[in-house]
Amino acid sequence: MNRNLTPVRWVKVKVGDISNVVSGKRPPVVKDTQVPSANVPIYGGAGKTGYTEQPLFSEPILITGRVGALGLLHKVTIPSWPSDNTLVIKPDCSAVHFEYLFYCLVKRIRELASFNRGTSNPLIVQGDVKSLEIMMPPLPEQRAIAAILGALDDKIELNRRMNQTLEAMAQALFKSWFVDFEPFRDQSMQDSPLGEIPVGWWVGKLGDIADNQRRGVQPNQISSDTPYIGLEHMPRHCITLAEWGKASDIQSNKFEFKRGEILFGKLRPYFHKVGIAPVDGVCSTDILVVTPKEHEWFGLVLGYIFSDKFVNYTDAASTGTKMPRTNWDDVARYGIVLPPKHLAEAFTEHIRPLIDRITVNIYESHSLASIRDTLLPKLLSGEIRVKDAERFVGEGTRVVEQRTQAIYTIGHSNHSLEEFIRLLKRHDITAVADVRSSPVSKRNPQFNRDVLSTALRKENISYVFMGRELGGRPDDPSCYDNGQADYLKMAEKPTFKEGINRLLRGKDRHRTVLLCAEKEPLDCHRTIFVSSNLYQMGIPIKHILANGEIEDHRDTEQRLVKSLGIGNELFDYSLTLTERIEKAYREQARKIAYRLHNQEDNNEY
Repeated sequence: MNRNLTPVRWVKVKVGDISNVVSGKRPPVVKDTQVPSANVPIYGGAGKTGYTEQPLFSEPILITGRVGALGLLHKVTIPSWPSDNTLVIKPDCSAVHFEYLFYCLVKRIRELASFNRGTSNPLIVQGDVKSLEIMMPPLPEQRAIAAILGALDDKIELNRRMNQTLEAMAQALFKSWFVDFEPFRDQSMQDSPLGEIPVGWWVGKLGDIADNQRRGVQPNQISSDTPYIGLEHMPRHCITLAEWGKASDIQSNKFEFKRGEILFGKLRPYFHKVGIAPVDGVCSTDILVVTPKEHEWFGLVLGYIFSDKFVNYTDAASTGTKMPRTNWDDVARYGIVLPPKHLAEAFTEHIRPLIDRITVNIYESHSLASIRDTLLPKLLSGEIRVKDAERFVGEGTRVVEQRTQAIYTIGHSNHSLEEFIRLLKRHDITAVADVRSSPVSKRNPQFNRDVLSTALRKENISYVFMGRELGGRPDDPSCYDNGQADYLKMAEKPTFKEGINRLLRGKDRHRTVLLCAEKEPLDCHRTIFVSSNLYQMGIPIKHILANGEIEDHRDTEQRLVKSLGIGNELFDYSLTLTERIEKAYREQARKIAYRLHNQEDNNEY
């Protein structure tokens, strides 16, 4: 296509002609945290700032900063209150698609920040936004363009949330092992300066198992494209370092770090900036580069440095009033409980797959963002049309997904044992993880645990029972809500996290299938509970159907949404694809999750 030609039926319009641009208002009530009486989010230019009682807008709107924090555009689809330092863009949905307008403006809004109309603070006004011009195709093409770009952003957001879940799993395991000593409670305990600890453990210092790497480099020794991490790239309370800059503008000495090393922000340590380097690069000298003295201690070092207790200790030991800093000498003196070395090694092996998955997700999100940023201007100008973009996105995302080994699922239904094994071999399955709470079947005794495991062993297929960790019928009473299994509560339990971690550790050695009873994936907790959590962690899921065909979990989710009619209701129109899928999971869980009073149900869950 000639780049100078505008596609047929595309028109140039001003934002003010297709939307209402107004200023936000000061909220009458402000709460720092969400409470039942104040659960409407307040937005400033930089994002969410608090909560209030009533919304100023109930419909989907775009929010950007008017003064102070400029250059960001927030897509808000729930009732909200934009504060008085914001501008609100309320689109005319009969003329422009909401998300299409968002993608048209996200870069243009950043450019507005350079106007710098304020005297002491930068400022933009309604007229600046109203006068912006965009290319507008017919509504059906707007929807298609928004869907392509939105699918990429949904996957990036999913990766971010996956990493939050993976971090929470690692933190829960650390607390279970080294704070609450849950796996070791059957051992004798002994007193120590840090409280009761298992016999055979001892009290030491962080410096006993960790070092501070001070590999100084000068600006003229650093390539301009070297990744650079400053404190501004380190989010609070988050070990995932998803963003970094380049060393092209560096003018002072820095420290070198290696991928996998622990970075700790020593300036104003109360900000709790601790992360794992996803790349080799250089960092600010206000960041400590920490490594375990031996690789077996990695998990323990990370767990202690990330803990609130450690951060509070370093904050109290900091020197300086306006810009307090801690130092390695004080950090190294931090008192810790030390287990026998083989237990530290076991813990590191437990969390290593979680950390590796976080890093994979970071790289995947960078690849997806690169695809999105390449397509964005071309789609919005008409240089690339929808069909070409869909093909480009499909090829790019397939390459990204191929880097990760999938986990499969299957329902034994009423297959013969011979046919079941043929299905496994057809898809090169080497390990079966049985997620039935009760691995017996009155209707299909060929799938009783003993019979099945023996038959699989003869075919060189491994079998492991994981019903305690990943079953749909929990023994823990706290996992029920009004007598029905609550998948959200179950997913928070250490046993479930350990089960997921076990699958992650095994998937690189085996092609694993999750086994349950139901023929239809949508009717089984292996899909609605276990697979959904794995998929949120970035693990590709493939369902082996009764006829032997494979259904990708992405298609399973779409089928679930369609089967429940989500999107057809009046108030579903503003839901993103991700929100529709989440709603579908909640509704299906209410339909299929195990109920305590249903004693006659023969479902093996």
